[in-house]
Amino acid sequence: MSSQRSPLKQMKQHNTNDVSKDVAIFSQWINSRLKENPQTSHLSVTNLFQDVKSGVILCNLYKILSQDSSFTYNQTPKTDFHMMDNLQKVINQMNDYLEFQNANSIKYSAETIFHQSETHVLGLLWQFILRFDIKEISEDGRSGEEALLYWCQKQTKNYYPFVNIVDFGKSFQDGLAFCALLHNYQPQWIDFKAQTELEDPKKTLELSFDLAEKYLNIPKSLNANDLLGTSVIDERIVMTYVSNFWKLMSPISRNRKDKKKHVVDESSVNSSFKSPRTFFSKKRQTHSVSPTFSFRSFIEVGLGVSDVRIDYKNQFILVTDYEHNRINIYDLESKEFKASFETPSTPRYIAVHYDGLDSSQHGNEMNVTSPRNGSTNGSGGNTFVIVSLSDDTVRKYQLNLEAIKKNATDEIATCVWICGTKGRYFNQFDIPLGVAVHQGLVYVCDFENNRIQVLDAMSGEFKAQFGRYGQSKGQFYGPHDIDIDSNGNLVVAECWNNRVQVLSNTDGSHLDFANGNVEILHPRGVTVDRTSGNVIVSEYSTHKIHTFSSDGNLLSTFEGDQQNFPYGMCVNEWAGELFVADYGYGRIQIYK
Repeated sequence: MSSQRSPLKQMKQHNTNDVSKDVAIFSQWINSRLKENPQTSHLSVTNLFQDVKSGVILCNLYKILSQDSSFTYNQTPKTDFHMMDNLQKVINQMNDYLEFQNANSIKYSAETIFHQSETHVLGLLWQFILRFDIKEISEDGRSGEEALLYWCQKQTKNYYPFVNIVDFGKSFQDGLAFCALLHNYQPQWIDFKAQTELEDPKKTLELSFDLAEKYLNIPKSLNANDLLGTSVIDERIVMTYVSNFWKLMSPISRNRKDKKKHVVDESSVNSSFKSPRTFFSKKRQTHSVSPTFSFRSFIEVGLGVSDVRIDYKNQFILVTDYEHNRINIYDLESKEFKASFETPSTPRYIAVHYDGLDSSQHGNEMNVTSPRNGSTNGSGGNTFVIVSLSDDTVRKYQLNLEAIKKNATDEIATCVWICGTKGRYFNQFDIPLGVAVHQGLVYVCDFENNRIQVLDAMSGEFKAQFGRYGQSKGQFYGPHDIDIDSNGNLVVAECWNNRVQVLSNTDGSHLDFANGNVEILHPRGVTVDRTSGNVIVSEYSTHKIHTFSSDGNLLSTFEGDQQNFPYGMCVNEWAGELFVADYGYGRIQIYK
């Protein structure tokens, strides 16, 4: 094998301008895998880039290929954000798996898959094929690609010099390699000698594809033109097609299938692959200490909850309701539903703001009815909710407190100002997420633009911006949520840089890392407990909640069956409770 060229080397040279070949064979591969499982047999791909956009197809593929029964996703995504969240879940899980396999992580984002980037969609699907199908072929220390090549060589060794397989490109170009695989398996299917005398590669290829479909039920996702008339053959599509032969002909493949039919309890099996989440947890278990939170209760909301805030002044809990495009309002003491107001698109993150007062916890005023700071009344007359929305706007609403308290059907909230359109310039956003208010300013995580935008809380006018794309201090890669600590500093959770930065609120200069030297995986929410100065971070893909001291030391890691993709959080300083927006279960989890 050492003298042979790695199939992957030529793959890097394939022509990405002609994607129709990849589309055909990748679509066939998806449909064949979905058809194999009764739970997904009703699904199929007809328009590849459009059909994977919602994430449902990819989530189903991941679930059946990984056999990860614990993997959950939104089966009926109704909004763009729901779809992108499905896509992100798949990418997160794949990266967990790749990390365990010591392979390079996927660099594609949910946004590029959603917006149907041909290169990224095909690249992601190739990772599925490579890691779940072709890697299955690996044996005796060989990679999946090498093992498949070696298997082809063994099956066709008696057909030399007509067949000499050294790659997944030109070795298959004349069609004789396919004919040899068929003849070696069932000689009566094809007259191999006649094909060697034909000297018509196109007819030989077409015949082999016809016979493979007739006898082995392998769809004709390849055609003769894919291999003829081109200087560079896309080895990915050939390898994907040939892997079907291995699955049907190899005794190793059949033995593995038989073993899968007799699966017993996972706890009694030393499985080579379980949930990536399981592996990731084990790998990082050394960082964990005893959990400091215990589950207390929950508030049922509905599909897709992303954020929660406490209005101390009016004793309300405010929650984003993805499913109905609205903000729900609950009583802080009884947890009973009070009212709701609609938003023009999906609400993502929220902050609470009052007239004449400054905020320090996602817009929750420190000097409003907080028993820990000695104040029982706020001087502000009006209560406002600032919301980031999926239409790339940030909006400020004034609550109609009388209507809420009387459970009236009057207008619950009135929009005061609207800021933003989709774009990269001032007052424009590309997926605005976490919001916080401090000293009359609104701080917004501009996710795709990799910056923090600062708005005037009264007017919504642009004031400043901090950061740009990068991994250095003070730079961002996917800022997702933001809070303000007791010193007025910005605490920003970065999804793709896997960290939480502490920044100056005046110029965005880097002060510290709230997570110290501990890596956190794709944080979605961050909140500061002002009674202790601790920073609490939700780790979305591993369902964990980490607590860090003010100097960045990991104090505890909490996880449990109650959590399923935690998002935004806030601390109820009155009762010492942590409120967690649980996206997967569609509810607010309350921990003591």
